[in-house]
Amino acid sequence: MVKLPELREKKAKQRKAGAASLQVARPGIPPFPMQLSRPRTIIGRDKEHCDVVLEEESVSRQHASISKESSGFYVLHDLGSRNGVLCAGQKVERRTLLDGDVFVVGETTFTFKQAAPPAKK
Repeated sequence: MVKLPELREKKAKQRKAGAASLQVARPGIPPFPMQLSRPRTIIGRDKEHCDVVLEEESVSRQHASISKESSGFYVLHDLGSRNGVLCAGQKVERRTLLDGDVFVVGETTFTFKQAAPPAKK
């Protein structure tokens, strides 16, 4: 029997990766999109070192990162935060992101969106 994390990894590797963005939803603020245009995007409270700054007590200075791997896929990493990163209500340390995946840092909800790669001519 294949475990769920292994199945997700296998499913991710079967797809070709395209450009990606996050839909960011914060309490009291309308959701907004954010392109993932860097090889690594850091989420946290530190205004100097983070690309996405969350001014919340429950968020670590450098809480999580999203890295674009050499395969073209995006991977979410918990950077040793005290309160963790939640996916489907469970703390995760590492997760390959697939289109539509939702994760939570502090009180902020992120939805990962991945565009289909351009069709080959």
